[in-house]
Amino acid sequence: METFLIDYLPYILIILLISLVDFVVIIRSRIKKQHIVETTSLSDDDFTILVPIFGDLSYLRNVSFLKEYASHVILCTTTKESFQFNKEIENIVKENGFKLFRSDVVLSSKTQEPNPWDLFSKTLHDNSHTNTELNKETARDEIIRDSFSIINTEYCIFLDGDTIAHEKINKLIHAVKEKKFEIASVRVLASKTETLIEKLQAVEYELAMDARRIYPWLTSGACMVAKTEVIKDIMRHHSLFFSGGDIEIGKLARMLKYRVGHMHFNFYTDVPPTFRTWFKQRMDWFGGGFRHAVVNIHQYTWKHPLFYFYTTFLVYLLTPLRWYGVIKYPLILPIVICLYWILICTFHWEKRKWFYILFPFYALTQVMIIVPLGVYTYFKMAIRGQNIGVIRLRPDVNTEVRIRVMENRLVVNMNFLI
Repeated sequence: METFLIDYLPYILIILLISLVDFVVIIRSRIKKQHIVETTSLSDDDFTILVPIFGDLSYLRNVSFLKEYASHVILCTTTKESFQFNKEIENIVKENGFKLFRSDVVLSSKTQEPNPWDLFSKTLHDNSHTNTELNKETARDEIIRDSFSIINTEYCIFLDGDTIAHEKINKLIHAVKEKKFEIASVRVLASKTETLIEKLQAVEYELAMDARRIYPWLTSGACMVAKTEVIKDIMRHHSLFFSGGDIEIGKLARMLKYRVGHMHFNFYTDVPPTFRTWFKQRMDWFGGGFRHAVVNIHQYTWKHPLFYFYTTFLVYLLTPLRWYGVIKYPLILPIVICLYWILICTFHWEKRKWFYILFPFYALTQVMIIVPLGVYTYFKMAIRGQNIGVIRLRPDVNTEVRIRVMENRLVVNMNFLI
């Protein structure tokens, strides 16, 4: 036994450390005060809902939900869509009273110089030097940023085409305004729990949302709320790297000194229903995670040491050590599995389900297999999109908006003191 402990001690300590970090985040999130929206009866109509949709209309699954807010909805697409796509989306807009915005997004090109900072309305190169396919690594963010030109409301909501809410969005806008948040993350949960992989993702989403209470800048692409003039300023600095582009908005907001908060308001989004689609999605997600944790190791996250240490070092940089430990000391795996069971049962005992027993294997698949593949995915996306996704503040961006927001904030504070 003594020999076992001596041989295994470094790896057991690493495992305990990883578990302790998860434990600390969960405890902190449970203690932290929540900004709960559902209890309020007040509402606000000064908002626009932006829904990006391009390539395939089957991804637009929340039309029935959006219809209630028809006068607030803008479907954001591109000028590069097929005749059939355009015909169908125009019918949807006409039938439901939505608005439609088409963005002349950048084309993908093997010959163009890597220049992600170009204006989105400008098409790079002529057709003789480009493919006719969209640059899917940047298209979503390009479409959203171009659409700002027709928004005249104080707030806007980014909403995926497969995401809905059961409570009134008007209440959320009022609560965000009341808290004086300029960017707000929300709770995004799985909308379906029919297949086993959907059930496991539902558990994962709940745990992830706990972290938003501590790190509200972990904004989700499924839904986030922002002051229109603020998000316009933020998107001028955005790298337009697709994977992890949602969290980049939250980081840039903090780097630009905007007020970022988290609202306890539930949105429900479709999650991959099969293992194959889940695996592909997670490769993209961990590619974006590698960009944030390692490529941008110098940007912002270091201001949150616990989160920084966990994501940058434990998840990504120590990947070789994890594999070395598992190969040399395979009995480590049962210890990890037992620790996960203890944590899940401790914090989700009231909601316990039979499939919780499988969650450690689900988590290990990601941390042992998908994390390394995510690194490969990042380089693949960076080469294909000709964009390495560096997060930084652009020195040539006009600071007029930021100055005006800060001045307004100062006036409000002075009035409060008076």
